[in-house]
Amino acid sequence: MTSGRERHGFTTFGLISGLIFCLVLCYMFLFPPGFALSVFDVQGFSVERLTPLGILFAVDAVSIILLLCWKKLGFWLLLISFVAKIPVGMGIGMTPVHLISVPVWLAALWGLLNIRKNGCSAWNYMNVKRNTTEPRADTESANNPLEKELKTILEKNTNLEKEFKIMQEKNMNLATENEEIKQRLRNFDLVSDAINARPDNHGHIAEFQVLLDNDFSNSIAGAVFGANDAVALKKMEKVRDEMTLIAQCRTLHSKSIGAIGGGFSSGKSSFINSFLDGSKSNIKLAEGINPVTVIPSYVVCGEDSHVDGISFKGRRFDIAIDMYNSLSHDYVKKSFPFELNRIIFYTTVQTPMKTEYFENLCLIDTPGYNPPSAGNTRHDFENAKRYIEKAAFLIWMVGLDSNGTFPKSDIEFLEQIDLFGSMEGPQLYVVANKAGLKKPEDIEDILDNFAESLDDYNISYAGISAYDSKEKKQFAYRKKDLFEFLAEHNKPSEKYVELKKILHEVFTKYVGELNSRYNRHSDVRKQINTLKLDALQSGNISIDNEASSSLEDGLNKLLHNGLMTKEEFEKNLATIRATRDKFMDCLRGFCETMGIACNDVTFCQECGKPFGGGGDVCQECAGKTCPDCGSKWPSDNIFCTDCGRRL
Repeated sequence: MTSGRERHGFTTFGLISGLIFCLVLCYMFLFPPGFALSVFDVQGFSVERLTPLGILFAVDAVSIILLLCWKKLGFWLLLISFVAKIPVGMGIGMTPVHLISVPVWLAALWGLLNIRKNGCSAWNYMNVKRNTTEPRADTESANNPLEKELKTILEKNTNLEKEFKIMQEKNMNLATENEEIKQRLRNFDLVSDAINARPDNHGHIAEFQVLLDNDFSNSIAGAVFGANDAVALKKMEKVRDEMTLIAQCRTLHSKSIGAIGGGFSSGKSSFINSFLDGSKSNIKLAEGINPVTVIPSYVVCGEDSHVDGISFKGRRFDIAIDMYNSLSHDYVKKSFPFELNRIIFYTTVQTPMKTEYFENLCLIDTPGYNPPSAGNTRHDFENAKRYIEKAAFLIWMVGLDSNGTFPKSDIEFLEQIDLFGSMEGPQLYVVANKAGLKKPEDIEDILDNFAESLDDYNISYAGISAYDSKEKKQFAYRKKDLFEFLAEHNKPSEKYVELKKILHEVFTKYVGELNSRYNRHSDVRKQINTLKLDALQSGNISIDNEASSSLEDGLNKLLHNGLMTKEEFEKNLATIRATRDKFMDCLRGFCETMGIACNDVTFCQECGKPFGGGGDVCQECAGKTCPDCGSKWPSDNIFCTDCGRRL
């Protein structure tokens, strides 16, 4: 079967012959007057009676033309024309033999139209568009083997197309499942690396912790009861945490650490991202309008990009950069059935940054916290506070997309952090982020409002900046420029000196408290002795009197049991100094192991201040000590004010 319509040669010959015959008869009956009457010998009839026959033969000619054009309408017009010829022929005297020729003609035409070629007749192609592959066939042609084979092939092709679509869907599902499996493997590798990370050998940190648990908590607390225990312990823990952090990321020992704090969606991560060198760095901290930072990050400037994770065991392990870039609250919530920050405490990120501001700086990207109305505030507060308190300065972010004033929850948060926002503590700098969303005149009003709010709550600040992280642009500022503030802190840190100073401050307070207690006890002892002498001189106490003897015994017990003696004072002082020296030696050994320069800076063992020259105490603290009562006085004193002994 061909792709186009075709008919048998006999069919075409018969139709063309019939067309010529009908045209000749039409001409004979319609045009030459009387010609048909003479040819067919039908005398007695007028020409007008032959005209209908001429019209009918014209209809026959048109019908045959329609059949040649593959229109079945031509057959039905011929049928009507042949039927109409019967009464017309009888009207002009045609014999029954002539009339019988009408159905014979019709049967012959039907036979011509059904002559087959290539398994299909011309009748089957009638009213079928050209180039169709499936002509309309009768019952006989439907049973043709070729058509059955074609139908079978078409059905198979349809089924194959359906199967192909199903396979495509399965392939897409498998690709999706493959990506999910890869993601799960990445998640598994992250957790596995965190759990199985090898411990680093930091014996000095372990030694420091032992000293903290035993010598410091027991011996010192026993020697000086209640002497700033909570504050001192927090400072000692800060030294330990600094040592741990340096051991886990050695590049931090020369960095000044600053914290980036603020509420959820205030733009902390985007603020840090704005300072990354985009042409060299392929690291980007996760950011968004929802809570994003799930694990705190220490971000430092470096030539290459590298990320380390610190596990819950304090062990360091590598984190792939693409994995780190995807870490966010939403990702962790969907991918892990537990809180990831329980096994990964924080990360250290080394990436190219603008060296003019961050060569010697480290920024902590801290988790945000919920305002009090959002619930679960205690956990958020403690988590953010823990990392902010480790910093030497704090940059506090306020997002201007949702705030035009300084949030009350931020004020409350800053008030609960003792270190920042005070004149004596580390510096606080406030950044009004996303300033590009505000008009210039509104920005000025917002900065004035921020300054007024901080002043109202007596929160000290180094400056306020209207900054936009996306545009990387500062629009306005109060007091100090943001970049000036960063440049001031972009200085190498002498970590050994800093940590040693903290230790001196702690032990100096204990020594001071011990001296104060001993001086108070000495004053009480002097007053008791004076009371005894006055009583004896006045005659109110007699050695022979039993009541007087009991009173004197009580005063003597108070002198010897309730008050600190000079021997006890010297023993406690020696214990404090010995413990201090152990901590100092441990710190020095750690810094030497880490390759940190241990500059020979001398701190006064009494006041903790650095001083020049030899000795253990500065000139201000050296002074003179009374040999009788043990009181210390400035070096220019001639007599002891307490007992009157010449110094």
